[in-house]
Amino acid sequence: MRILLVSLGSIGRRHLANLRQLEPDAEVCILRRALDPAVHETQVTTLEAALAFAPDAALICSPAPQHLEVAAALAACGVALFIEQPLSHDPSGVAELLTLAREKGAPLMVGYCLRFFAPLRALRDDVLAGKVGRLVHIHAEVGQHLADWRPGTDYRASVTAQRALGGGALLELSHEIDTALWFGGEVESVTAQLGTLGDLGLDVEDSADLQLRFRNGVLGTIHLDLLQRPPRRLLRLIGTEGTLTLDLLASAEDRNAMYLEELRHFLDCVRTRRQPDITGEDGLRVLEVIAAARR
Repeated sequence: MRILLVSLGSIGRRHLANLRQLEPDAEVCILRRALDPAVHETQVTTLEAALAFAPDAALICSPAPQHLEVAAALAACGVALFIEQPLSHDPSGVAELLTLAREKGAPLMVGYCLRFFAPLRALRDDVLAGKVGRLVHIHAEVGQHLADWRPGTDYRASVTAQRALGGGALLELSHEIDTALWFGGEVESVTAQLGTLGDLGLDVEDSADLQLRFRNGVLGTIHLDLLQRPPRRLLRLIGTEGTLTLDLLASAEDRNAMYLEELRHFLDCVRTRRQPDITGEDGLRVLEVIAAARR
C-alpha cells in the first residue's frame, strides 16, 4: 500500500508511528513545506510531486484551511482520504469535495477519534440499549489551558492560537460537537455565546457555549474552552429513566488505542473501498453547527 502523509506536526507524527505499527510494509511519502533530514521517509514539498507518488490513500494532517485544496486534487485521482478534524475551517467547498470523492469511488473519513474511544462506545451502546430510557438531554464539556497542551512549545505559534490557521475553541475542540451529533442526530437549531475571555493573547475565541435543539426533541449543551486548569472533559446523558456520565480524562484506557483503532478502520476501508463509519457528511454537519454558532 502506498500512503501519503500530508504535514508532520504532532498528530501527523502519531499517525506515522501507528501506521508503521499497523502497516509495516507500506510505502510512505510525506508532503511538507521543508525537507527534514531527521525524517527517514520519502519527503516531497509540492502537491505535484505528491500526486506523482500515486498514493492509494492519504492522511491529511495540515491546518484546516489547507485541507480542501489537497483533498480535492487527491480525490480527483481516486485516492482514499483520511482528513483530520475539523474537515475544513468552514463549510464552503466541502459539498463539492464530497461529491467528487463519491464520483471517484474514493472513501473519505474524518478523524473524530473519540468515536473509537472504548468507554465512549460502551456508553453509546448503553444509550441505544435503552438503559436511560428515552434520551432527552446531552451535555458535552471540554476545557484545558492552551499553554498546557504541548509543554515546551510556544502556544502562540500553534494552529490553535491563530485564526488564519483555523484555530479557536470551536474548530480545535470540535470533537465534542461531533460526539453530541453522534448521540443526538440531526440538529434543528443552534444558539451560542462566544468570547475571548482569558489572557492568552489570541485572535480567536477561547470559550464557546452552544445550545442545540435536535430534530428528535433532544436538547444539547456544549461547553468548549482553552482556559481550564485542571483540564476537564465530561459527557452527561440524561434520559427519562436515568443519567449516564463519563469522565473521559479519568479513564484508564490507553490514549493511543483509539488512534490505532481509528487508523485500522480507515486502512480496512482503503482495502475494501467501502465508506468509513465517520463520513465526510458527518464532518460537514459539524462545520454547519460551527457556522451557525458563529452567526
